[in-house]
Amino acid sequence: MKRVKSVVKGILMILIILICIIVVVLIHINLYVLIFDNGTNIAGIREAKIAAVDYDFDGDGGFYVIDDHWQAAFKSKKMIKMVRATGREMSRYNKWIIVDDQIHFRIVYKWIFGMKITRIYSMPPEKLSELKCLKELYEAKETKAKLRLVKSAAMKNGKYVWKYAEVGMLGENCKKPEELIYNMDLDLMERSFAEEITEANVISKADFRSENGDIISLSIHKTDRHTLKWLKDNGYDY
Repeated sequence: MKRVKSVVKGILMILIILICIIVVVLIHINLYVLIFDNGTNIAGIREAKIAAVDYDFDGDGGFYVIDDHWQAAFKSKKMIKMVRATGREMSRYNKWIIVDDQIHFRIVYKWIFGMKITRIYSMPPEKLSELKCLKELYEAKETKAKLRLVKSAAMKNGKYVWKYAEVGMLGENCKKPEELIYNMDLDLMERSFAEEITEANVISKADFRSENGDIISLSIHKTDRHTLKWLKDNGYDY
């Protein structure tokens, strides 16, 4: 009996030591990732999600996050590699420091055991044109397929979630939101990174609303030939 107890006690001690070693290793890895690995080069990434993020400052030094519609998650090795490259490129600018009046991006990596690694980058708008990896990522067909508005306007019982739309600066009601969505998605698929980030290229907007109050506001660019033709053909003043 004493021998059995001794064996059990020995096994428990080994398990405790192993658990302590695992905890120490995970803490070490997390500290390394947090402090040093801005490009997140560690192995084992299962998914990478990148999003443009808006930070609204409340005047008391705090802020809350609003995810823009510009977000995409990838699981393929090719796209994860592209997101990582974009993160390394962005790390040349502010990391973790949220600055008002700047462009913000958030990258979330899903790691082993369901753990997540988050990166936040801020940069002046004029620096966007220097981000070659972001340009390549934005113009990739895999990214465009995920950014299409129709993906957000999932069909339910044969109807679009985004049932209501206002177009133009005067907010004219759109009676055929599904047609507007279709044409805006066509332009998205053709739009270059330069056209996307050029503020002077924006000439109007379209606000889509769902029955439960959700809203998404999208810019209309002067290079959006499909959307502009549809608006003109349907008598909208943009």
